[in-house]
Amino acid sequence: MELRRLDNIFFATCPDEAAAAQIHDIAKSTVAEFGLRGRLLDRLCLHITLHGVGEYEGLPRSRIAQANEAARSISMPGFDVGFDRAMSFGGNGQNRPLVLSGSVGHAELRRLHRLLGEAMRRVGLWRTVRSSFTPHVTMLYDSRTVAERPVPLVRWTVREFVLVHSPQGHSRHNHLGRWELAG
Repeated sequence: MELRRLDNIFFATCPDEAAAAQIHDIAKSTVAEFGLRGRLLDRLCLHITLHGVGEYEGLPRSRIAQANEAARSISMPGFDVGFDRAMSFGGNGQNRPLVLSGSVGHAELRRLHRLLGEAMRRVGLWRTVRSSFTPHVTMLYDSRTVAERPVPLVRWTVREFVLVHSPQGHSRHNHLGRWELAG
């Protein structure tokens, strides 16, 4: 029996190159300090997930069109975000995400999440909208757990959000759309 490969589609915002390099350095030092064995996510795959659109076999044009319509309706200024703690999230077995968390700019992230969720509902993508949202950046997955700990502040300005296509089983992200935040 052949396994189906799914295409994950989601909205996200991504760190700039300097912040992605900082995040990668924090991940490498955490791996060394705690003897983690998980593979670091590629710098180009680091992101904050805003909302999922869904998992599909192939790229459904109608869903992508709906996502584009929702994204075009978002109007808010850019904002700064910051992350200064590393920790493992729940998960299970080999699948415990090691993440960055923090609090700088997270009210604005929550606002972007809310506005995008409302827009997605208006265009018929209500099934994948989640009301809960914990801003974080996943750095790797591992079987070991790392308790919350302070790390050097990683800060960047969120100037846009993107629609990401992430083919299952591949360590890459393709951006299907990009929308700038005003101001």
